[in-house]
Amino acid sequence: MANAGEAQVSDLMDREAIRDIIARYNDAIWRNDIDGVVDLFAEDGTMEVDNGPLAGNAPVGREQLHAFYLVGVKKMTPRPFAHHHVVDLHGGGRATGRSYVELRSSVDYSWVGAVVYTDEYVKVGGTWKIRRRSARMSNVE
Repeated sequence: MANAGEAQVSDLMDREAIRDIIARYNDAIWRNDIDGVVDLFAEDGTMEVDNGPLAGNAPVGREQLHAFYLVGVKKMTPRPFAHHHVVDLHGGGRATGRSYVELRSSVDYSWVGAVVYTDEYVKVGGTWKIRRRSARMSNVE
């Protein structure tokens, strides 16, 4: 069994790896890199959209996620500006989190809305992935 210091380092590494997923997610959206976005999800990952222009979508699996993001990025042309990201580790390769994002248009950076993402993460083969992502938009224009 790991000592307390090793456990703390392991937790820090896991949190940083999960935060990196979300940084890469936002970066891939900025660059319209649909394959890059989809690769951040587990094989059976899902994205649920509660409201806003893409409401009612809940693609499951990489093929459906690819189709969803291809249409969504083209429709909304979003440029995410990330704010807070909270990560809670649950052990056994499971974690949850929330991230807060301001969305602006790629055309003129005008306000699109704010999004709160509620996530579930899973460690697959030593790599953290998004298992489930839920998006709730506020102040959508």
